[in-house]
Amino acid sequence: MDLVEHLAELRRRILVCLMATVAGSALGYAVSPQVLEVLARAGVIACRTMRKNRGYVIVGTFCLAAVLTPADVFSQIALAIPLIILFEMSTMIAWLVRREPLNTADRESRG
Repeated sequence: MDLVEHLAELRRRILVCLMATVAGSALGYAVSPQVLEVLARAGVIACRTMRKNRGYVIVGTFCLAAVLTPADVFSQIALAIPLIILFEMSTMIAWLVRREPLNTADRESRG
């Protein structure tokens, strides 16, 4: 193979890696609230635990964003903020899933 063929092959491989990265990121963004909802329904994780560890999640998200993005702060924030928003949405979903329904005696006494 000559240089042109090597460069064409390199370009194809880089494109495949880039597309896999984008697809994996999109899947991660789309699936994370559902995964945490399933874990909350199963009783593996509680909303209280998620709220208690919120600070660790935020710091971990920014550390992950620092590793995955180029060396500028804007890219790091652009990756971390949506992930934090998804975590907060997952916390709300876990709260909604694990709420205990009021029984009829409680409903009558409240109103």
